[in-house]
Amino acid sequence: MDKSELVKAVAKKNTVSSVDTQKVLDSLLEVITEEMIAGGEVNFRGFGKFMSVKQAARTARNPKTGEAVEVSAKQVMRFKPALVQKRLVNGE
Repeated sequence: MDKSELVKAVAKKNTVSSVDTQKVLDSLLEVITEEMIAGGEVNFRGFGKFMSVKQAARTARNPKTGEAVEVSAKQVMRFKPALVQKRLVNGE
């Protein structure tokens, strides 16, 4: 499912226009992104948590040549699903 399909599905479920749904979804993604940039987290109880995690510098290998390559430290975005969601996805 891509973004436009998500907008249509949410609009249909809530009998709201696709334009309004698109605005809300864009705002939601913008707020989540701003929080990740600030190094915070966004928790949707019962669904999961988006968080910003610092990844340490490391030495990696170029798979083609086997040469060692230094990878600098960086912030990465992670999603941790709630236990309820894990169980639903696994049919439990």
